[in-house]
Amino acid sequence: MKLNLLTVTSLLCGLFLLGSCAKDEPQGNTKKEQSVAGGPLVSIDLNMDVAVAEFNEPEAKAQEGRAFTSPQTPVTVKEGAKEELDDNLDPISGKQQKILSLLRDKFIENNQTIDVVMHFECGTKMANVVTKMSYDNSIGRYRHGLVGDRNINVPQEILTEMGTTKTAKVTIYTGGSSYDAGSERFTVDPVMKEVNLSSLASTPINIPVLYVSTGTELKVENGKLVPALPSVDKLKPQGSLLLVTFRNNMDQDVTFDGITAVSNNYFGPNDQSKKTFLKVKGSKNTATELMTEAPKYTSNYSTAVHGGKDFTYFAKDFSTPQFSIAKGGARSDKAVVFWGIKGDAAAVSSPAANGLGDNGYLVNPSTGLIHVYAQNAQIGGQAITYPNYSVAPIGGAHFSPESGKAYTLNCEFYTQPRQALGYLDKGYLYKDGTWKHHDVDAGGQTNDPKYYNSPTLRNVPLVSSAKASEVLAGNVTTSKGKMYVPNQA
Repeated sequence: MKLNLLTVTSLLCGLFLLGSCAKDEPQGNTKKEQSVAGGPLVSIDLNMDVAVAEFNEPEAKAQEGRAFTSPQTPVTVKEGAKEELDDNLDPISGKQQKILSLLRDKFIENNQTIDVVMHFECGTKMANVVTKMSYDNSIGRYRHGLVGDRNINVPQEILTEMGTTKTAKVTIYTGGSSYDAGSERFTVDPVMKEVNLSSLASTPINIPVLYVSTGTELKVENGKLVPALPSVDKLKPQGSLLLVTFRNNMDQDVTFDGITAVSNNYFGPNDQSKKTFLKVKGSKNTATELMTEAPKYTSNYSTAVHGGKDFTYFAKDFSTPQFSIAKGGARSDKAVVFWGIKGDAAAVSSPAANGLGDNGYLVNPSTGLIHVYAQNAQIGGQAITYPNYSVAPIGGAHFSPESGKAYTLNCEFYTQPRQALGYLDKGYLYKDGTWKHHDVDAGGQTNDPKYYNSPTLRNVPLVSSAKASEVLAGNVTTSKGKMYVPNQA
């Protein structure tokens, strides 16, 4: 098996566009002098809307102790522009890749109102505000608040700091599985979904994708919060989606129970006790604007010093064990969808840059990789041992995922070709009246190479091309058994 290549498509970055602008972050000592805004809340009209572009992201407001309902992102599958690759990594004509796609219209239909978290920063003051946005059909965008109530409750300290001359930087968060205002973090439950490609095309699945904006500047004008500039800011999805597909190029049908994906550069919630968190900047997380936590393990045997030492597992059992995938190379209808975030491993370097000549498969230990293994792969009820799928992956690739993109990894079961190793003969065949197999004896020193090339042994005639036809015919037997010529076994 050769290293399969990933198909990558953009997740249509930015489902919502923010009707405001991003300016330079307010200057000041943001590490030592930041404080979380307190005091009374002030209700102020927020004149802000969000246009639906091609992917999903929202904006926010915070209220004490109020439930937060995370909007879910509908995901479907469609034909990609690129074709699948064969064992030689060449495109298979007419066999298009399947790629994941997000449904903008379906998102709006399912989420007429969305909950968002709005992070305010002005000078040394900051606050996280939970609020709502509702879709306005007349403008084709999400607007802050509800019809008849566009106010947001902002801490007095923020508005005092803004005064009439300063702007506040606002970052919008939404999505995920839930939001905990106490710990100021979003949670993403495990995303390891078994899907059927045929039904996924018409019946999307919901994924708890996280969304974060790049930042918007607001100002106070005529008693309202309004965008400081008219430029549009996009909210962007965090993490990436991975679609794993299967095909069987063996000469018999294969059954397996599920898959395990292992990666040193793709981390996410891999079971119910190992969730992923996205922390929002605030009193619990003042050092950075965005920090993610995902399950990972460190190998004591890894020598990587520039990242890539951590790794994780995504294990997914099928709903019904011993799923059968037919021989013949056709893509199976069953597939698996994962969501994760990038680690610190490096993207693969060009062979020339590392002095590796023509061998493009030699990689630095810190290179980002992903391997997919089949669980309990069998043929006819017996474990497949050739190749040994308990240790051999059915798919793999160099992997350095980017947020807001979807990747496809096409895995395959394949028949391992026979190899010459194991058939090389230490001696040689010759005919001296009768056929003989010469295995160096030399007084019992059969394993000492210095006896292989003695003058006496060089006098023994080897098989000529004319005599070799007898061997090819399969009629030559010696005391060692039936004889063959190279490539004949």
